[in-house]
Amino acid sequence: MLGLLLLLQVQAPVLAAEVNRDRIGVNDVIELTITATGAPDEPIRIDLPPLTGFNVIERTERSDVLPGLRSTVLSLRLRATRAGSYGLGPIRAVQGQLETSIDGPDVEVQENAAAGMLALGAATLRRRTP
Repeated sequence: MLGLLLLLQVQAPVLAAEVNRDRIGVNDVIELTITATGAPDEPIRIDLPPLTGFNVIERTERSDVLPGLRSTVLSLRLRATRAGSYGLGPIRAVQGQLETSIDGPDVEVQENAAAGMLALGAATLRRRTP
């Protein structure tokens, strides 16, 4: 256990990211959760790129310091604004002079099925109108 604590004190933070759903429709909301764990002495900063294709509708961040360990969790609720395939990264964690980065999760945003059905219905109606 002491060896693990010493290792954490000289290594860059460990970083993980996940989304609650990886296929959604336009205007749907997903949750992106990023967790960084490192040594207890210095705060951990999480940096994100611009989240193209999404609006941030809620952001929460919390840090916990335990003996020998610091954990920072950043949670974002994101609303999809347009269809496409998006990589939510790279995501970077910085603690003092140490840093690490990962590719974020991929999300596929599709046109809403309801919107597609309305467009199809309108096109059918136009063809039937004399």
